Amino acid sequence: MRRTVMERVEASAQQEQPAGRHGSARVWAPHVALVGIYLLLAWWAGSLFALEEPPLPLVWPATGVGLAFVYRYGYSLLVPLVVVAVAVQLVMGAELAGALLMAAGQAGGAAIGAWLLMRCRFRADFSQLRDVMVFLGVGAGVSAGVSAMAGTLAITGLDTGFPEVLGLCWAADLMGVVLFTPLLLAWPRVLSAGRWRARDGEAAGWVVLAPVLAFGIYGAELPDVVAMPLSYAVFPVVIATALRHRVHVAAAAVAAAAMVALMCTAAGKGPFAGAGLPYDLLSLHAQLALLALTALVIAAVRQERIAAEARAREHLHALNRAGRLNAAGTLAGSLAHELNQPLCALSSYARAARRQMQQGAPADEVAPTLDRIAEGADRAASIVRRTRSMLAREPAAGGPVDAAAAVREALALLQPEAVRQGVELSLDGPGTRLPPLWMDAVELQQVVINLVQNGIAAAAAEGAEPRVRVALGPADHGAVELVITDTGPGLPPGAVEDLFQPLVSHRDGGTGLGLAITRSIVEGHGGTIVADNAPGAGARFRVCLPCGADPAGPGEAGDGYA
Repeated sequence: MRRTVMERVEASAQQEQPAGRHGSARVWAPHVALVGIYLLLAWWAGSLFALEEPPLPLVWPATGVGLAFVYRYGYSLLVPLVVVAVAVQLVMGAELAGALLMAAGQAGGAAIGAWLLMRCRFRADFSQLRDVMVFLGVGAGVSAGVSAMAGTLAITGLDTGFPEVLGLCWAADLMGVVLFTPLLLAWPRVLSAGRWRARDGEAAGWVVLAPVLAFGIYGAELPDVVAMPLSYAVFPVVIATALRHRVHVAAAAVAAAAMVALMCTAAGKGPFAGAGLPYDLLSLHAQLALLALTALVIAAVRQERIAAEARAREHLHALNRAGRLNAAGTLAGSLAHELNQPLCALSSYARAARRQMQQGAPADEVAPTLDRIAEGADRAASIVRRTRSMLAREPAAGGPVDAAAAVREALALLQPEAVRQGVELSLDGPGTRLPPLWMDAVELQQVVINLVQNGIAAAAAEGAEPRVRVALGPADHGAVELVITDTGPGLPPGAVEDLFQPLVSHRDGGTGLGLAITRSIVEGHGGTIVADNAPGAGARFRVCLPCGADPAGPGEAGDGYA
């Protein structure tokens, strides 16, 4: 089966067509929808906004409807578009030749516009600001221009009134594209999901509020000095809608408010009425075009921000993963050293138990030896679990964490490495139980491991009485403070400024990732980290983490260095 335009643009639209009766209905549904929407909007525009001389409506959604359907469902929609366009023009009183020329212009504008949108890699969800610019250039410029040119030729030919009629036709097609095409592009994908969420109710409220407010401004017979400034009161509603929801909701609010404003103005009401239908609507067109552009730009910028935050979180997770793998290399020797003792003990106790059994020792004499075997196995398994948890690909969900227990467990992982390098590692715990931290325990342990690991390396390099002291206790405003101090050479002058920058290291063999990841984790949970040199000692790192609920909110990550 030949792929449609949207299937070539959006991979998410590549789905298998269902077989049988349901598949046939799905194929014909866009054709039926095109004809129905075209007829409805053509009747609405032709009955309310048509001029007698020249004979044309000042708002014409036909080109915008055709562009949306051809782009989304493919060029096969050109056939019903031409048929229904010819029928509508004939009903509106056009000659057959003129009706054919107008229908060809609308279909040509839709086909050329859809092709250009595809070539420019336009996305119908307006997820980037460039999508808005491409849409305006192609839809409002090329598609509306082609349709307007054909319509003008059908109405006036090349008479002296050609430029004026061309301007009116282009303005009518332009408004149809700007007001209705984004709505028709975005909504089919939303409707295909078939799910109702709590936010959908709020979105419906915003969509209803916009036309209600527009009716209150344009429908009421207010003095022009009051009505004209009030006409811009719709903008905050549309802006708030675009800031809180995707483009399909903002486009619906704009279209609903615009239809109310257009109908009231055509009826001689509102701040733009009073100078005659052509002048009234053309003046209103400028404001409505600005309203639609505002909604599209804000919705696109919102989507870009959401996408950037998602990329930043993914980048942070990737760096966390890299940091854990980097720590794995350092911990490999410690893990082997720590596992060596319980495994050797297991082997020794197993041989002893075997000798006792061969010598016919009673069960009560063999039992203590078997218990020691079980204890050694549990200890080895505990070591493996701790290391595996730290190196897990995905961190556990945030929740209440016992800071003291997490820090002790992290130091237990580092103790063999400290012993191997001759560094004394100590923990000064709080005198009372600390309130729980709301974060991932593995990330807290990673912070401790990164900082203490650096302290061990610095203290071991200094030589004289190497020590790393870890202090944990309460801080101001219900926070928990973690202080790591070593007896190394301290931080070099000027190092604090770029100490937490990624890929910047001030020690031999450093990757420049450990401290950057540490800061991103701490700040991602609303905490702070400060580095300086302790009096009479080496480097000192102070980490302060708030207690209670997650201060960054669900799904939010600190900006860190990303």
